[in-house]
Amino acid sequence: MMAFLDFVAVYLMESYRLTPSQAAMASTVFPVGSLTGLLASIAFYDRFSKRGIRTVLTLSLILSLLSVLTLQYLPLFNLSAEINYLVALGAIFLFAFSISPAYYLPMSIFSIEYGGPHSATLVCLIDAFGFAASATFAFIGGRLADSSGGWSSFMNMLILISAVGIISVWAFMHSEYKAAKRLDI
Repeated sequence: MMAFLDFVAVYLMESYRLTPSQAAMASTVFPVGSLTGLLASIAFYDRFSKRGIRTVLTLSLILSLLSVLTLQYLPLFNLSAEINYLVALGAIFLFAFSISPAYYLPMSIFSIEYGGPHSATLVCLIDAFGFAASATFAFIGGRLADSSGGWSSFMNMLILISAVGIISVWAFMHSEYKAAKRLDI
């Protein structure tokens, strides 16, 4: 899901007829959204129980899915081009805001807690799988964006990945919650 960052400028350029420099500037909403999401996570991550974190991250990823659905179905609302553009920027910001805590925090914390003296190795392995997934996403996403279905096909793939992400993070955080609950007994 984070690999969407690689496509934001091209998506904005092609969907909203921006120049490359305008698209590059507009695409900064993604990293700003990620930064804001990580800063916002300071308010809850260390204060919530494992169950609370599971709930917040699941809701956050559902919000990211709703953001992608907004991008996918925005043309159906027949809004003006300017309003469509502003809504798209807001949806991209919200997408990044809501996925960054779920992307960065659980695996980093998992790596530190369970990796022990090998946490660097665990972080490297997790990131290596992430880069492999990102490369796969970039290749397939690029082909979909250039296909006859265009960005609609791309967004459908992102919707599927978002749904799988919600289930995966919930399952991971649920297992963390269960493990912590067993230790409390």
